[in-house]
Amino acid sequence: MDTARITADDQGAKVILAAALMLAYSTISVANRLQTRWPWRQLYRREDSMLLLAWISSIAYTASVALAVQEGFGLKDNLVPEDNDYRINILLSVSFVLFFVTKGLGTASYSMFLENLAEEDLIHCIVVKAGHILSVAWIVPAIVTTAIYATRQASKAAWIVFGAAHAIVLAVLFGSTTRMITAARLSCYRKCRAVLWFGLAPCLVGVIIIRLAHTPHGIFVPGFTQSAIQLIILMIIEMHFNLINAAYPNLLVFIDKTSTKGIHSAPKSLSIFAFQSSDSTSSSGKHSDLYLEVQTKLGSFRPDTRDRVDLNTSDSQKPIVDDDRSMLDDDRNCSNG
Repeated sequence: MDTARITADDQGAKVILAAALMLAYSTISVANRLQTRWPWRQLYRREDSMLLLAWISSIAYTASVALAVQEGFGLKDNLVPEDNDYRINILLSVSFVLFFVTKGLGTASYSMFLENLAEEDLIHCIVVKAGHILSVAWIVPAIVTTAIYATRQASKAAWIVFGAAHAIVLAVLFGSTTRMITAARLSCYRKCRAVLWFGLAPCLVGVIIIRLAHTPHGIFVPGFTQSAIQLIILMIIEMHFNLINAAYPNLLVFIDKTSTKGIHSAPKSLSIFAFQSSDSTSSSGKHSDLYLEVQTKLGSFRPDTRDRVDLNTSDSQKPIVDDDRSMLDDDRNCSNG
């Protein structure tokens, strides 16, 4: 099939374009994440392996969708060769399974990433570990149901259940991180900036809601080769957005780079912010420092004691070298650039 042009009769090129652009973007994000882990022998972590597996799964997903377009997905129903309907159905069904595999691996990588933020914060660790369990509890039934049932019958309820489960997992993980930040001794402005370092997760929840709103009651209905185009494009965006969130959760830098400069390699200079939870002032007298290792350009985490800023002091006291500048200069540079 000719998929080079978008016409009223053939819209398969829309899917190819969306898949190519989103795959390129997520590939750059994953590559930048791995660059910040160099040398890998010292800094490579288990969440990076999960992220790589999710990225490989996204490539397989893209291949299955591209093959479906090659077989005639995107054409008007009367233009699709009769024998091709079954093959398109199978290829899209495979892509739906890979869709959930990729999202599950990406979400697991994201939750492992957040687990490393504050290993001494018991509440955060418990919530994030619960996020691990919820990810598995959501992804396995989603894969099995999609492979056996959901793509072949009136199944909007199943899609909504799985989408809502993923949104809940993301909300739990983001909520725990936000609680950890808001409990710190920081000004409201600095707390807001820190929360936005992980601000892609709520945006991803919004994408999930939009995709569910455009999910039909049945996907493989007469004329699905064109009626399902919008749904497939939204699924492509959601799947890769989930990967980008796992590799690159900083909303402020994401907006700046996508609107002005493109994504560049992450700089070598890093900032780590050590702050004390308000819960640590309990009568037991035990203090627990939460080391939030924030790499503001990418969102990757890696320790460097030379750049540590002690935020256990009150707001009126001067922190160690590069206090506010070490947190905000990158954002100001983005605005001025």
